[in-house]
Amino acid sequence: MQPRIMIKGEMAIHGLRGDGSETQNLWHKFEKRFAKKPFDRIGENAYEFRSFKGEKDAREGHDVLVGYGRALKNNADGYNCIVLPIGEYAVFDMTAADGNDEMERWLAQNSSSYARRELNDNNFILKCYTPENFKNRDKPESKVEIWIPISSRQSIMPRLLEDPSFSYISEHDRSFICAFDEAMQKCVYSAGNTIADGICWGRNMLIYRKIGVKSSSVAARIYMRDKGLCLRLFLNDVSKHGNYINSAPDFIKSVFTGEYGKCKHCKGDACKFRKDYEIEGVSYERCNGLTFEFYEPTIEKLPEYMKLFAEFFPYR
Repeated sequence: MQPRIMIKGEMAIHGLRGDGSETQNLWHKFEKRFAKKPFDRIGENAYEFRSFKGEKDAREGHDVLVGYGRALKNNADGYNCIVLPIGEYAVFDMTAADGNDEMERWLAQNSSSYARRELNDNNFILKCYTPENFKNRDKPESKVEIWIPISSRQSIMPRLLEDPSFSYISEHDRSFICAFDEAMQKCVYSAGNTIADGICWGRNMLIYRKIGVKSSSVAARIYMRDKGLCLRLFLNDVSKHGNYINSAPDFIKSVFTGEYGKCKHCKGDACKFRKDYEIEGVSYERCNGLTFEFYEPTIEKLPEYMKLFAEFFPYR
């Protein structure tokens, strides 16, 4: 059994959450509520989101969500919402008689090309019920699409950025994102071919972690905003690298020694968010929420960014 490999843009699913062992009852509850309290759904497909143990255990009793696509990206009108970022999926067309063995076999055979992609440190799958192929749960000929989230071992960032939702990003900034992503891959760091929601830092963001390591530690982020990009590096033990920083180009050094991000002691003298370090005998106090941000990064400056990254994260 060979799946289709597709890239799916960000999508929000609104419905009801519940226990995966009570899925059929959950569908009945959702359909009954939707009949009384409908919303503007996107398309005619129905979705069943299931989460499993990944880096963390799935939330017991809340490991499934059933519902429809919707433009809104937050809980509303008594419905739960889950937002799936743009990414790759291996799509299998399955009948009720088909088991999971073929899917698991394909994943194992293609593990050198694709990795499983997690959401909130959980593995997950998405069942897509299309009106063309799914007739009734009791009919053996009914088919359901099983979407398994995957991530290519090689960067597909240029293809991801083709999605219309990223039209706000300039060609100049797209070029930097792709070049930085490729450079980070060579350092064995990756954003997992996933462009996440920007939360409070921008419209979207890329989050880079070490490849092959089960850790939540973040090494870098790119915040994607209407007015441009911000590259942020997450650096520790800065004093140990003082000599390197002191001899770096001014656009690197000034991020460590300039006025931006200076701690104002707004939470007193024992703030756990303050970062202290020393360069060339001068002490600095920085607000950890505003440290080591490089605005309007360019490809021309990329070699210096990567030298700085290698100084703090040496390749071993």
